[in-house]
Amino acid sequence: MMKQVLVSLIGIIILYLVVYALAFGFDEGTMNNKIIGQISTALFKVLKFPFVYILPIKMYLLNLGLNILFYSLIINLILFAVRNIRRNILTSKRQMKKE
Repeated sequence: MMKQVLVSLIGIIILYLVVYALAFGFDEGTMNNKIIGQISTALFKVLKFPFVYILPIKMYLLNLGLNILFYSLIINLILFAVRNIRRNILTSKRQMKKE
């Protein structure tokens, strides 16, 4: 379980860095591909959503850290729910075969 949390945390951090770099390049006008730039800007706005409007802008690193923890928690909860649903379906199919 801890390994899964760490992997999702690192994945969200990498996603944040890539999206931030692409959105920054698009906003500065140095990116020629407008489609990727618009997608990365929209994704950056979604990723920074939960805490950037609650805490002041001076606490940017805290906002960033809380957002990363929030999204990694959401990903882990979704994976946990999918595994449990899948496990329940498989056990119910096994029980039906025995009967």
